[in-house]
Amino acid sequence: METKYSIAKGDREMGTMVSVGPTPPVDYPQLEVPATSLWYVTYDSLGLKVELDLIFNGERLEIQKMVVSGLDGKTVQSRDLTQLALPSVIRKIASLCIPNYVFWTKDFQDENRDWESLKTDDEFLAQMMWVEQIGQGNPRKALMDYFQMPRSTTTLVMRRLRSKYSLPK
Repeated sequence: METKYSIAKGDREMGTMVSVGPTPPVDYPQLEVPATSLWYVTYDSLGLKVELDLIFNGERLEIQKMVVSGLDGKTVQSRDLTQLALPSVIRKIASLCIPNYVFWTKDFQDENRDWESLKTDDEFLAQMMWVEQIGQGNPRKALMDYFQMPRSTTTLVMRRLRSKYSLPK
């Protein structure tokens, strides 16, 4: 069962934008992520509100502080905490706070390309891997899905990218 939630930006300004990925970019926008950000996540079906204070640790968005509160007098049960779906929440927050986030997603590229215009240059692929890493995703799987290729071939592509750019570990 998928957990339903709504996300709202917190009442504090986002921190300084940090450049990641190939810097300076040559053909694409610079990938940036806020150093800090505050978000409110409401789970109506669970009767919970979660305050997430996130930081960018140089590799991904991480929770620095989390406050879980019951809505309308509901108390917080331990089983509720297992249903928060935090990785998908952080991924959604990444999509909201990274400028041009959608540009580096497979779904967007599938909608806006034909096979002759497949983006295969190393700069694009390195930034796509960073977007996956920042949002708690799996960069290797993203490349595998993007090219529809096996893990072994993806490993070769990742080695080539690592020789040119600083990539997530």
